[in-house]
Amino acid sequence: LGFLGAVDADGAEWRPARRGDRLELDGVTIDVLSPDSAWAASQTDINEGSVVLLVRYGNTRIVLAGDAGIATEARLTGRVGRVALLKVGHHGSRGATSDRWLDELNPEDAVISVGAKNRYGHPAPETLARLRAHGVTVLRTDERGTITLTVSSHGAFAITDVRHHD
Repeated sequence: LGFLGAVDADGAEWRPARRGDRLELDGVTIDVLSPDSAWAASQTDINEGSVVLLVRYGNTRIVLAGDAGIATEARLTGRVGRVALLKVGHHGSRGATSDRWLDELNPEDAVISVGAKNRYGHPAPETLARLRAHGVTVLRTDERGTITLTVSSHGAFAITDVRHHD
C-alpha cells in the first residue's frame, strides 16, 4: 500500500513541502528552505527536489539537507547563516556539502546518515575531507548507529548514539 496510500486511507490531508512553508510546535520552528516548485522541476537530478529544512529551538539552529546536492546548496547560500549542526546532504556523496555551503553554515557538528558498506561508497572521501578542513566533528550512522540530538530550551545541545553490536 505504501506510506501515501496509508495516509490517504486514513483520510489525512497532505501536500508536498515547499520553500516558505513553516511549522511551529512546542517552541520548535521548522522552515522549509527548499524545494522551490519551479526551480526543482527544472533540475535533471531528482535529488535537487529533496526537502531541506531549517530547524530552530531556542538559539540552536540545525539544517537537515535531505538528498540535496551542491546545486541546491548554491541556491540557498546567503539565506541560511550559521548553524550548530548539519545533517549532511545525500549521505555524504561528493556531489553535496560544498566548501561554500560549509563556509556559510559553519557547523560545529555534522551527521551523515549512511548505511554500512553501501554500494555507492558513501560518504565520499572528498566530502569527509571538506568537513575536516572546516573543523567539523563528523558523526556517521554506519559507525555509531542511531544518533540522537537533544536540545534544551536555553540552547545547549547534546548528541548521543547507540553503538552497533556486530
